[in-house]
Amino acid sequence: MHRQVIIVLISILFPLAVTAVGQERLSSIHGAIVLKPGGAPARNAVVTVIEAKRFGLTDEKGRFEITDLPPGEYHVVAHLDHVPEVIKTVIVGTGESSLDLELTLTPVSEQVTVTTTGSPEAVSASFEPVTTVSSIELGQRNPVSIGEALEGQPGVAKRSFGPGSGRPVIRGFDGDRVLVLQDGLRLGSIASQSADEVEPLDVLSLDRVEIVKGPATLLYGSNAIGGVVNGISSSDVYHHGLSGYATTFGSTNNSQAGGNGGFKYGWRNFLFFANGGGQKTNDYRSALGTVLNSYARGGNMMGGMGWFPQKGWIEISYSYDRRRHGLPVEPDEIDFEFLNERRHSYEVKAGLRDLSGFIEGGDFAVRYNDYRVREFEFESDENVTELESQATNKNFNFRANLNHRRNGRLSGTFGASGFTRDFVSVGEEAPAPRTKQHSFAAYDLERLDLEKVDFQFGLRIEQNGYNPEGNFRDRNFVGFSGSAGMRLPLWSGGSFVANYQHSFRAPAL
Repeated sequence: MHRQVIIVLISILFPLAVTAVGQERLSSIHGAIVLKPGGAPARNAVVTVIEAKRFGLTDEKGRFEITDLPPGEYHVVAHLDHVPEVIKTVIVGTGESSLDLELTLTPVSEQVTVTTTGSPEAVSASFEPVTTVSSIELGQRNPVSIGEALEGQPGVAKRSFGPGSGRPVIRGFDGDRVLVLQDGLRLGSIASQSADEVEPLDVLSLDRVEIVKGPATLLYGSNAIGGVVNGISSSDVYHHGLSGYATTFGSTNNSQAGGNGGFKYGWRNFLFFANGGGQKTNDYRSALGTVLNSYARGGNMMGGMGWFPQKGWIEISYSYDRRRHGLPVEPDEIDFEFLNERRHSYEVKAGLRDLSGFIEGGDFAVRYNDYRVREFEFESDENVTELESQATNKNFNFRANLNHRRNGRLSGTFGASGFTRDFVSVGEEAPAPRTKQHSFAAYDLERLDLEKVDFQFGLRIEQNGYNPEGNFRDRNFVGFSGSAGMRLPLWSGGSFVANYQHSFRAPAL
């Protein structure tokens, strides 16, 4: 009897609820964005309403308008390439709401992250401990490597055998327990396997770097059990006309000098972009003398184009990175070792927005990396340079995320990711036989937004396989990762967060 009454009530109330939603009056947000100091209008700035996944561009006078928004509370983000983002909270009622924003060339307290969920969200609304480092802060560090750029951030240290090989250590986790990405995809290096190697990531070309501290296996797999460092390089949004940036730096202690520059040019629905740069450092000098063989050299370039129709986009790009650095030695050492690294990378990214069905948007990215490192030894007494070892790592990886339409208070993302690699190492210091690895994973991350408290829960299933040459048997591992969390807002910019995570990590090569 009770079940029949419940069914009758649902059959009556559900159509009324749908009708009420359908009759809900939509609203809009409009305003202007200016650059400080000076007050010049910010042309071609990207304005994003995070919760509604809607965006717009500012015009020549810095004005913007975003329409068709249901009443509610939203986080609005203003973004301009290589300028720290600014985020404001706005309550939208019926009718129009006005919001003016200011972009400044200084780090701001409120920031945005895309690494924790795969979609933009305010750092203060994240369930994971995450730190965002802007391009301005990165440039102030004069970094030779990603490790030097992030050293000193909360919970982050540096592992290095010289400035050229610095790699982040997150809460004591290092190596293949910390995953370094660019735009959510693997770089293809072997720096997680060897302390001598460097991550081929040009810090000065990035808009920002996001650091997730703690297990991030739900979206990124076994190698992220200690944390993730994700370099964000573009906004994937079209703008008309020409824009660009240039960065230079120098230092006297190690005769450091370098710079980076880039441009974007939008014509019709096409966007052309490129950047490049280089840097060099000589041996460091200390109170005890010169640190021999601590020099580093590096150069890189990237170019590509994109097509931006009304409800989507697609980009193709190519990048090249080449580096050389020495391994510091004792003052009385007569033999020196140095490494040459190079990487070719080919990438395709695409996305869909403002769809009308159950899936309201998504993005897809695939990258192929061809990485090679050679280790040489210079014998000064014989004036001979010998090749000691060589390793190549050919890596193909992809990621696909789909955002389903908000159903009441429930929103979320589901998708799949995977990679293959062909690792070959020869020489006296070869760490492993030739090995082919393949990995595939599927995941789902959901969020339930209530008025006073938010909940997040997710699940991931992952498979990893290894096929080594020689008298070694093939290995295969399948595991599950899951998480559940609660977030209770306490005041503006402050909240109480509790998380439980079960993380799976397969053995690494």
